[in-house]
Amino acid sequence: MPCQRSRRAATGRRIPYLYSREFKLETLRLLKSSGKTKADLERELGLYPGQIHLWERAFNKEGGNVEQAFPGTWAL
Repeated sequence: MPCQRSRRAATGRRIPYLYSREFKLETLRLLKSSGKTKADLERELGLYPGQIHLWERAFNKEGGNVEQAFPGTWAL
């Protein structure tokens, strides 16, 4: 999990976090099993508002194909 809500470059521009495929999948599983709202989970995990929705939309668009929905293998 990220330790900060955002990172800033020396220029002041926001640098996005890169989340692993496993983190995204675990977040979506937690959304289904916890009964918490997307907004609650985003706050708890330090994600940006709407981030879980984007991951959920990508996953559903690809019919549950994990490799297509989340093609990168990024680490935190």
